[in-house]
Amino acid sequence: MSEFLDAQLMHKENPDTFWAPSQEELDTLHPGHYVKICENNERFWIELDEVDGDKLMGRVDNDLVFEHSFKYNDKISFEKKNVMGMTTPDRV
Repeated sequence: MSEFLDAQLMHKENPDTFWAPSQEELDTLHPGHYVKICENNERFWIELDEVDGDKLMGRVDNDLVFEHSFKYNDKISFEKKNVMGMTTPDRV
C-alpha cells in the first residue's frame, strides 16, 4: 500500500507555507479532474476516474522520477486528504 502525503495535515501544521485545497474545493471533484498528490517527496498528477465520498481513484498522468510501486497510466486509489493541488480538464 502506498503512503501518500496527508496534504490537509501539512496545511494545518504549516498554514503559511503549505497550501492545500479546502474541503469545499475537494467536494467539487469529479471524474475528469486532475489532482496532484505526493509520495516519497515526488509530486505527480492523477486524472480522476472515480470519486466515492472521500475515496478517489485515477490514473497517474505523468512520468515519475523516483521508484514507486506504480508508473505512468497505472490506476491508484487514495483519499481527498492526499490532494495538494487540483485543476479541471479545461485548465490542464
